[in-house]
Amino acid sequence: MLLLVVQIVFFYNAAYALEKSQGALGPRIFTFVHGDVDAKLNFSAAEHYCQSIGRLSDTNNMDDSKDKQNRQHLFSNPSQSHKDGMVLRTSLASVHSYPENLALVKWVAKQEKHSFWIGGKITKTMNEFTRPIYVLHWVDGSKGDFSLLRLPNPEITSMRVGEHRCTSVDYSSGQWGVHLCSEKKYFVCLTVPVFNTENHESPKQKEKSSPFLEKKSETHDALIDDEMGSTLL
Repeated sequence: MLLLVVQIVFFYNAAYALEKSQGALGPRIFTFVHGDVDAKLNFSAAEHYCQSIGRLSDTNNMDDSKDKQNRQHLFSNPSQSHKDGMVLRTSLASVHSYPENLALVKWVAKQEKHSFWIGGKITKTMNEFTRPIYVLHWVDGSKGDFSLLRLPNPEITSMRVGEHRCTSVDYSSGQWGVHLCSEKKYFVCLTVPVFNTENHESPKQKEKSSPFLEKKSETHDALIDDEMGSTLL
């Protein structure tokens, strides 16, 4: 009997160690993963968890899940359906504007007052003049068109060439921090509709018909000049 009670308590704690809160900005659905200390993951594990949410939502429609009842709308209603040829993809969140960042921070702060991972990775490289250049890359593959990194930033300037570090958001200021990717934090996943790569439509047809696809010639990363305290987009 005692063993049974211990097992019940163990599974109860495991079930409630991790909490998921959902909110939406138009078709962009954010999932904030938080709870006790066990809910904090390193960057790689957090990205893997976000992708697992995406695989689950492909099987169980997110709008039909129990999470729908708990979803908060940050700006506007999420889309309830997607066009033919679109699927839902989930990754650590990318952020592309100041209003989006502000709404995300205000929403997260209502759940937990802790910094949290988003899906930005910083890489240090050198240009042709042997000057250090820092590249912001989103793990979801979206364009690096916005940044709220604190600049100049000692965490960035201390990086070695070729080293990667990961970005978090401060819940109080909304500014982005740079950390070793091995650190453990709460995190925010982002689910967005994207083209199904299994579609039989040709790439040219997709490019003509889709406002979501960007030109191949466009870079998806942002260059950060820490010495000048600016982001080169």
